[in-house]
Amino acid sequence: MIKIAVDVMSGDNSPHILINGAVRASREKDIHVIIVGNRSLIKDELLKHQEFDHSKVSICHADDVIEMHESPAKTCKSKPNSSVMVSARLVANGEANAYVSPGNSGATMTASLLNLKRIKGIKRPAIATPMPRLNGSTLLLDAGANMDSKPEHLLQQAIIGSIYVSKMSKIKKPKVALLSIGEESVKGNDLVFDTYKLLKKEKTINFIGNVEGKDLNTDKCDVVICDGFVGNVVLKVSEGVASVVIKFFKQEIKKSIVRRLVAFFLLPVFAALKSKVDAKEHGGALLLGTNGITIISHGNADDTAICNAIKFAAVCVGNDLNLELKGYFKR
Repeated sequence: MIKIAVDVMSGDNSPHILINGAVRASREKDIHVIIVGNRSLIKDELLKHQEFDHSKVSICHADDVIEMHESPAKTCKSKPNSSVMVSARLVANGEANAYVSPGNSGATMTASLLNLKRIKGIKRPAIATPMPRLNGSTLLLDAGANMDSKPEHLLQQAIIGSIYVSKMSKIKKPKVALLSIGEESVKGNDLVFDTYKLLKKEKTINFIGNVEGKDLNTDKCDVVICDGFVGNVVLKVSEGVASVVIKFFKQEIKKSIVRRLVAFFLLPVFAALKSKVDAKEHGGALLLGTNGITIISHGNADDTAICNAIKFAAVCVGNDLNLELKGYFKR
């Protein structure tokens, strides 16, 4: 049984919505959910849920919560019994195989670094997130963990990302690219120039050169590398565009009876589109490089997003992803 700790006290949505997502995930085969937060609140909420296996849901009490506006580094140390810190400790102590948190991203990363520590040899863990494309997805990293990356950090991200895609997507030699303002090697800033040189020399990855932003949603590459500042901007813009597209479809469909009739027959198409571009369908992003599986879910994650994040965490655990990373950097 794979045990996933879920921080239900953090994030923008109320705990009962996140608890609902955790209960939904517990109905999956081989998933045991540890709900972390205020024990009495969680108990009261669970009484409202009738159809679930009680042996696959447990509670771990946490006294405190780290709010979105609080400083990650300071608050993680001043609030050791916050829900995100308790969740990370459960993984560190072997009581859970992974944890999910929709709260302060910086606090989630700090909690993992303090409790799980980095995999030996990895200088800076990175946030990896899938960018949808027609067939499958392109892995983008770093999506926000490091704002001041150096070339050697991006080189490691390329190696980590390549191992991840190879393990999770069964692609033998994932195509790795560097995000820039042009495909030519002479375009970019100093970070891109210097990183390009390192990636070109690295023999353990299949580096194909630079790509532009428009290539992220194509099959041109399997892994795209950039610093955390650029990556986070790319991610947020993509989420915004996807949200507008979905709202645009809904708005236009309502303008006439004919459009509504046509939309009825296209419902499977709309459902497929939504599953591709809606961030809730992916659940969350993986923090790669620590001694444990950490899933950083969106701040406004609802029950569907949390449920999918838990299932994603279970898949990562089942694939022994960290074992592969540790083996590489040990060699």
